[in-house]
Amino acid sequence: MKYYNKNTNTILSEQEYLELIEKEAKELYPEYLEEVPDDEDPMDFDKYKMRLIEMESDFEVIEE
Repeated sequence: MKYYNKNTNTILSEQEYLELIEKEAKELYPEYLEEVPDDEDPMDFDKYKMRLIEMESDFEVIEE
């Protein structure tokens, strides 16, 4: 499976895509933790990463 970024006209392998998501999640997760209200339980990192994947709109899955 490959992932196409329509904004940059780039194709990533599944491994490259997952590495990119992992990198973005590691950068954004601390900020997310700071913004979670004190009366809410924060998502664990893996769930947060999956949510980023679900919300990703720049990439489209392309079949080989």
